[in-house]
Amino acid sequence: MTAVACTPNVRVMNAGVAWRLKIASAAGLIAHARANPEQLGRRASTLTT
Repeated sequence: MTAVACTPNVRVMNAGVAWRLKIASAAGLIAHARANPEQLGRRASTLTT
């Protein structure tokens, strides 16, 4: 068995929303997500060739 590809995990947040929610760091985003799981939006992306 061998690894074919490695893809990083990326977290993206709208700057205006981050400012409104007073989130200034990745740790702040994680804390907000844990406190408000119903507000999370998940998206998946795939690369194709």
